[in-house]
Amino acid sequence: MGSASSPLVPEPIDYAFWGLTALAFVLAIVALVLIARDEHTTKSGVVSLLVVLLLPLIGPIMYFVYRKR
Repeated sequence: MGSASSPLVPEPIDYAFWGLTALAFVLAIVALVLIARDEHTTKSGVVSLLVVLLLPLIGPIMYFVYRKR
């Protein structure tokens, strides 16, 4: 009862959370499209998919940094 904020008005932390969620979603979609387009061996393709899908924000970033160009 000490909180003066309304539950109907989002806090700034809510905006940050939704921004990170949207960023993670977009990065995952882009990484999945690139994995589908790139020529991978079966093993490296599966590992790439698992990294991107199991590590929501860090996985796509790791894929972009370490992928073969």
